Amino acid sequence: MADARSERTLTALRAAILEVASESPISQVSVTDVTTRAGINRATFYSHFSSPTAALVAALNADLDHLRTREAELAARADLTSEDVIRVGITGVVEHILRFEAIYRLVLQDTGDTVMHHALCAHFAESLQQILARLRPPGVRNHAVASQFVAHGLVGAIETWLQDPGISQDELVDTVLATLPAWWLD
Repeated sequence: MADARSERTLTALRAAILEVASESPISQVSVTDVTTRAGINRATFYSHFSSPTAALVAALNADLDHLRTREAELAARADLTSEDVIRVGITGVVEHILRFEAIYRLVLQDTGDTVMHHALCAHFAESLQQILARLRPPGVRNHAVASQFVAHGLVGAIETWLQDPGISQDELVDTVLATLPAWWLD
């Protein structure tokens, strides 16, 4: 019974943090803002998260984790090329950004708070490390360096896309694919 109650609390917290973060930059969101919206007390909040930012990172990463799982499943299929799998992965990331567009517009443009920028880069880098371990491209001596390089580039591309309404979703995906290292798409 305690597990069900804890899951309900986490569900309420996730919904509250996503709602509050879509209205104000996360750097301006207080624990009270989240707990009031979730209908819980501060002690309960702190039993799950250290800050509103930590709660937001967890909520967004949960959605991104599904993309990572889907991409790994697709990579195992013999009927898809690496480019097909990467296109599906990048398109999934774009769809994730669109699902939480109001949040990303606020957090990625808040130059005083880079936590979410780094959290997004870290999530992408972890996914890319898994891809590199699977592909084992020749010449890439350090997977951590390569994954950080691509992850930061992807977040930079997303930030540019969010700031420029003239860039379409397809243009973003095609441009990112065109700028990836050739070995990634082999």
